Amino acid sequence: MKTHSIKDHFKHDLEKDTYICPNNQELPFQQEIKHYLENETKLYKIERRYWNYNACQDCPDKEKCYKGTQRQIT
Repeated sequence: MKTHSIKDHFKHDLEKDTYICPNNQELPFQQEIKHYLENETKLYKIERRYWNYNACQDCPDKEKCYKGTQRQIT
């Protein structure tokens, strides 16, 4: 089964700060997480998460893309 799970298959719209999935659905920015690091030059790494729960629930290709409740782009 071919998957869409590779981040490169999602286009980032910098102006709107959203990702566009292979089925042309917008995944807007939802959450920012700081991961504090040890033994690194930076104090933390920022992870930004994008998803669209409703679009993923109705997607005909959702089984190819993710196994949870929605696809998250980080």
